[in-house]
Amino acid sequence: DAFQQAEFTQKVPLEMACQGDLLFFGKDGAIDHVGIYLGIKGGIPEYIHSSGSAHGNNGIGINLLTATGGAVALHYYKKFLFCSRVVRSVQPNDRFACRCPG
Repeated sequence: DAFQQAEFTQKVPLEMACQGDLLFFGKDGAIDHVGIYLGIKGGIPEYIHSSGSAHGNNGIGINLLTATGGAVALHYYKKFLFCSRVVRSVQPNDRFACRCPG
């Protein structure tokens, strides 16, 4: 589940996000959705995620994290909680390092 993925991450400011960082969504701090940060498109964060038909793309889709990008974008914009970077895995010997430019 999305909330379990957060246990393997470290929060980073959205403006410092790298491709591959995770965007967590939910309500009242409870995580219920996750997307993968793709970068900036037209000055707006873009991410890929899988969502249902009720509030999403009815499958895998790419959306902008904005209040002005249509119904799906607005739904997840309102639910955005934080951006995080994977820093560990379930394998104790695995090491992760940010390979972000700069």
